[in-house]
Amino acid sequence: MSTKSFVLACLCAALFAAQPAFGQSGTHLELYWGGLGSVSGSDPVKIAHEYSESGFSQREHMAAYSFAVSGSANLETGLLKGAAMASAWDQARFKSTFFDEFVITGAPSSIAHIGMSFEVDGSGDLDDVGDTNREYGLEAKVTSLLQGTSIGASSSYTHLWGLYTFNTGGSEIFQSTPVGDVVVNQNEKSFFDVALYNWLDVPIGASGRSAPIAVQWILDGHATASEFFGGGFATVDVGNTGRAGLILPAGYSFTSASGAFLAQPVPEPRSWILLVSGLLLMLSRIGWRRIAAG
Repeated sequence: MSTKSFVLACLCAALFAAQPAFGQSGTHLELYWGGLGSVSGSDPVKIAHEYSESGFSQREHMAAYSFAVSGSANLETGLLKGAAMASAWDQARFKSTFFDEFVITGAPSSIAHIGMSFEVDGSGDLDDVGDTNREYGLEAKVTSLLQGTSIGASSSYTHLWGLYTFNTGGSEIFQSTPVGDVVVNQNEKSFFDVALYNWLDVPIGASGRSAPIAVQWILDGHATASEFFGGGFATVDVGNTGRAGLILPAGYSFTSASGAFLAQPVPEPRSWILLVSGLLLMLSRIGWRRIAAG
């Protein structure tokens, strides 16, 4: 097998491995919390779920804890969202995905230079007081493949900030890693603003239509915080953006297998996680103070 064939085979495997079995387009969502709970599901057009909890941990160190996790994927608006907060808790994680197939129409026997885009910005925070061993991370990815050909592309961006062991003598890492065609507008520890692109030269047949193009967008993030006495928190919030797009030259149009992609205007952004995480964090700290006072 040639190197090019091997790369194409890997690209195909990565693109289709995570797709639910119901068809060529749809949405998928996975949420996890602490190794103790999870929820996942799929829908042809849009899906959303959120979960939060706070209390007094009996698992090991009897600390007040809280966490919140949410995710959504909506083909109609082209939006992927997710947010996670963990306070004195080991992990909250979301993975929001959608995928679709597109046929490009335009001048017969031409070449259309098209782009699949993914604009992502968000924020994260870490508590650096007390025990560390906490981090937040995000991966955004878009992968495209023109079926029956070797024409394909994949771009990804990962963002990770972590504090480990203990503040005194401990270690800190910060990684901002673009792969492929990625424009990084901002990549501070607590904020990221990037745009990912897949550019393809797509042959348009004599009928004025291209072969189907399979595309998958993924948003995957986590917040991890030590369960140890003293707790601490971590948050990641991509609740406002994660916007997919299809860029076409003048005179060309598309149809999607879902029939829903970008069928509705994008609503005003909102983020529930900041309010929820702030409330749960306050409850967690109140509980911790009562424990310390007692």
